[in-house]
Amino acid sequence: MTISTYEIISIALVLLVAVNIKLISSPRTAVLGNRLSTLAMAAAIIVVMLHEQIIGIPLLLAAVACGSIVGLFLGAKPSTLQVPQLVALFNGFGGGASLLVSLVLLVEAPGSLALPASPGVAGCACT
Repeated sequence: MTISTYEIISIALVLLVAVNIKLISSPRTAVLGNRLSTLAMAAAIIVVMLHEQIIGIPLLLAAVACGSIVGLFLGAKPSTLQVPQLVALFNGFGGGASLLVSLVLLVEAPGSLALPASPGVAGCACT
């Protein structure tokens, strides 16, 4: 059994996120944990998109640049009272991104909406 570079990088990124969750639990190390988690998640997204050939490097760089500009603009020194609204806005952007991915998949393969046969409750083949 051989392990590919992609699998090694994936495992390392998962472990990094797990360590960062521990860092976020302490007020002293929360900023570091948040920054490292952000970098680990960004790296994971980039690795998967390039490995699966979902996106080319020029489009990826353009998307990262646009997202960074929007993030810097929206995240620039919010007051303590604005943080919950900012988190909600970013969560909304994530939901919107999921919607766009779903729409693209629907347009690309409209005939593939058939649901797979259900194995029954809890995986048992009940008749």
